[in-house]
Amino acid sequence: LGALYALIGVINSMVIAAAARRREFAAARATGLTRGQVTRAALLESVMVTAAGLVLGVVAAGLTFVAVLASTSAVTGRATLDMPGAVLGALALTAFAVTGVTCLITSWSATRPAPVSLLAARE
Repeated sequence: LGALYALIGVINSMVIAAAARRREFAAARATGLTRGQVTRAALLESVMVTAAGLVLGVVAAGLTFVAVLASTSAVTGRATLDMPGAVLGALALTAFAVTGVTCLITSWSATRPAPVSLLAARE
């Protein structure tokens, strides 16, 4: 259930970010970039932010694992920790898939209007 809430939060953040960047996307389009190029740039940025988030998550989890290993060592005399690699890999792939698809949809729709109309609009 917590993962579902996290996914909803990620999707919401991506939609808000794309809506806030409509003028930026319009300026990029006005300077000669195509919709596809703007969308790919947003997707690359999304992938990099997701990767950074996963790295920071691994660091935070690693610090927690140190405490878990110390606790199990104190209780059982042997430090043990079972890490399901397949679950961790699926989690990482899901994070990339959700942010990637959401980024593609929101950036593509944010670049739909003509760049001139977006640049003329006030926020």
